[in-house]
Amino acid sequence: MRYNNNMGKILNRYHKNQAILELENDFLRLVCTNYGCTILKLCVKENNGTEKDVVLGYDTLEEYQPNDLYLGAIVGRTANRIAKGHFRIKDKEYQLPINNGPNCNHGGVTGFTNRVFDFAVLDNKIRFHYFSKDGEEGYPGNLDAYVIYELKDNSLICTYQATTDQDTIINMTNHSYFNLSGTPSYIGNHLLQVEASHYGPCDSTGLFTGEFKAVAGTPFDFRTLRSLDSSLQSEDEDLKLGNGIDHTFLFHKKEDQVTLVDPESKLTLKVSTTLPACQIYTANYLDGRKGKNGSTNNFRYGLCIETGYLPNSINYERNSPTLLTPEKQYKATTVFTFEVEENENE
Repeated sequence: MRYNNNMGKILNRYHKNQAILELENDFLRLVCTNYGCTILKLCVKENNGTEKDVVLGYDTLEEYQPNDLYLGAIVGRTANRIAKGHFRIKDKEYQLPINNGPNCNHGGVTGFTNRVFDFAVLDNKIRFHYFSKDGEEGYPGNLDAYVIYELKDNSLICTYQATTDQDTIINMTNHSYFNLSGTPSYIGNHLLQVEASHYGPCDSTGLFTGEFKAVAGTPFDFRTLRSLDSSLQSEDEDLKLGNGIDHTFLFHKKEDQVTLVDPESKLTLKVSTTLPACQIYTANYLDGRKGKNGSTNNFRYGLCIETGYLPNSINYERNSPTLLTPEKQYKATTVFTFEVEENENE
């Protein structure tokens, strides 16, 4: 089935060049802002004509500033933690801000999450652009970064692109907190499948250790669809170190790598990406702040599926794919596809 894709539009403009933007078709409605390319709402249109907003967030744009929990935002230049904020390219060393224990997390103090992007509304796409100057947050090179949101049928397509004028590192992702029930609530009731036979443990600071373990026999075994709660109740030491699931999964498939299901409504999210891994995060540090419509964003009320390269790759992975050189272009795509169970009477 194909859906009509309507032209995107600008809903509101604010001071400091900030705007709220919308894309809509017969199945999905996306509301976002050029402040951090943040997804404010992602609404699935159900068979009865109602909308279900499946991402956590706040009521006003002001509440996202600064977005220290990264709700719905793009993170970069590099997602996840860089050990002690330090890395080397060739014979030169670089230091990033320390903003998460002893490490740099999600690009630094400001990162891409709290930057205002330029934007263009192009039919069923919104293209965001940000020019990150050489030395910003300690990263080398002038970086031209693009984020493109596109609605196509029942899918949201996120495309990341970038070029640089000198060697640098990049590993962008979207940090939406999904809850397919449409109401902020404990995420453990959802079912998860991840096409990964190995996961990456973290240390006591949340940093990926650079090693992998087989998922078999562990609470990280989501090779078949199972409830998140069955894992979160485990006494596993790796689970305790992450304060829940906050771990890297290395895919053994090239597409359709993650499935999330709300068992009550049977709404399904399928994630397919060109990237080799993802960080699955069960919202272990949400702190009960007021959310949308009088709700609260509580501990483990959402699930982040942060597709990307391996965290801290530049410090341990030979020929790290996070290294971007002037003669190359960084490009990655992640597709979020929603499926609504058909009513038997239809």
